[in-house]
Amino acid sequence: MTENRLATIVIPGTPGHWRRSRTNGKRHFMAPKSREERDRIIIHTRRTWTGKPVQGPVSVSIDAFYRCPKQRPACIGKEEWQNREEPFEKPTRPDLDNVAKQVLDALNGVVWDDDSQVCDLRIRKRYAARDSEPATLILIRWEE
Repeated sequence: MTENRLATIVIPGTPGHWRRSRTNGKRHFMAPKSREERDRIIIHTRRTWTGKPVQGPVSVSIDAFYRCPKQRPACIGKEEWQNREEPFEKPTRPDLDNVAKQVLDALNGVVWDDDSQVCDLRIRKRYAARDSEPATLILIRWEE
């Protein structure tokens, strides 16, 4: 009989995003900021994740919460801005797919063997609620 499992990982701080790797013609180099962000994700994940990497299909939900700006961005309506007690969408950079790539690649070898095992993915990029700190919330579901 299979058992559904769920793990929650919280990465404090501004959510990172993947940056294009550089090359000198012979070798590829990971952008230093991407390496720092990957290492931060791994460190916080290992505080929560104590098991071996998951085998088989995985479902992942990523909620990236960014610090709420002090002034209203042009892309946010006045009414939404005044009622911002709850988190709300962040329709600005970084690109959503780059946030997911940074998280999924960082969890390779820690939570799963390879991010190709992720068969279901939900990503949201939001401003945190007023007076809340930025963070990345990762929910992982799998069967054992």
